[in-house]
Amino acid sequence: MTGAPSLARRPSAYVLTIGVSRYGDSSYDLNYAAKDALETAETLKQNLPFAQDIIHVKTLPNERATRSNILASLRELSLRVQPEDTVIVSYSGHGILHKGHFYLIPHDLGKTGDESDLARHGIKDSDLEPIFLNLSAQQTALILDACHSGQALESDEWRRGPMNSRGLIQLAWEKGMEVLAASQSRQAALEAWQIGGRQIGHGLLTYALIKEAFTSSPRRDGRLLAKDWLDFAVSRVPHLLGQKDVKEKAIRLGSPGASPVQTPRVFHRREGGGDWAVGK
Repeated sequence: MTGAPSLARRPSAYVLTIGVSRYGDSSYDLNYAAKDALETAETLKQNLPFAQDIIHVKTLPNERATRSNILASLRELSLRVQPEDTVIVSYSGHGILHKGHFYLIPHDLGKTGDESDLARHGIKDSDLEPIFLNLSAQQTALILDACHSGQALESDEWRRGPMNSRGLIQLAWEKGMEVLAASQSRQAALEAWQIGGRQIGHGLLTYALIKEAFTSSPRRDGRLLAKDWLDFAVSRVPHLLGQKDVKEKAIRLGSPGASPVQTPRVFHRREGGGDWAVGK
């Protein structure tokens, strides 16, 4: 037996944006990561094709983006969402590659930045796996605007599964997630204040997603699909970097061997993946 249509639950949208411009050690500070998080939240709130009362937005900028707060907010999402819901999680800030794993660097990373500090305060890719595994939403996107974030979509270990790999790419395959990384595993991610005389003031990936894609990305039947939104950023970032007079800063923590180019990487779950709308 099904309930009356008027009692049916409406699908909801959940947006969690995280951005760290200010760190416990000020030498790590960035220019625009917190702004990226705030404006990503506002842009999605304005554009997601849901009634405003069922778009639930939470933003963790700077001091609020501690390891415990980030993980608690993600776990809260996993408890609240239903299969029919849409979830978009974005992170802007430092990311590092350590022993084959990708780490998000929260606000409360200690001043030493040594291995024990990273273990206490960093968020390892494998820390995210059980949380997203318990996330029941069938329409989920994870956006990582950080150096080396492509490592989250790679593997140096093996396990059973369609992708024969561990980490977020295995999870993305199993859960039907979309995952967008700002750079390849050995590349920096960049934030720019000016390109070709035009004011930017964002991470390049975030700028492409929230300032250009909603006006320039192709529509299908009048809808901006998640796949096209993410694919637009993948192709657009190298184009932005190729323009003249690019004033940028790498979102890196003294990463040896990081490439000066930035090539985003996206993972779509399967054929037909990302066919849900993020805008009109």
